[in-house]
Amino acid sequence: MCGLDKQTVRWTEKELNGQAQRVATCGTMSILRPINSSVPQRSVLAPFLIDIFINHLDDGTECTLIKFTDDTKVGVVADKPDDCAASQRHLD
Repeated sequence: MCGLDKQTVRWTEKELNGQAQRVATCGTMSILRPINSSVPQRSVLAPFLIDIFINHLDDGTECTLIKFTDDTKVGVVADKPDDCAASQRHLD
């Protein structure tokens, strides 16, 4: 629940359930299809949900993570050969 009260969680779930999308290409539209996963684009919820999804990526690591919505970079200072092996274990 990420520290949210039950009413906020229920509202968020209600907003995400029943979402559908279609694709347009060359002037032709597909039929509406339900969205089973993902965060709706251009939604007021998108920044909030993405923050929840990536918030715990660095739990338990000794590396530096630079987190973006669609990309994560791992950084480590390797002063000796063992540091490289430790960083690889974190990635694994």
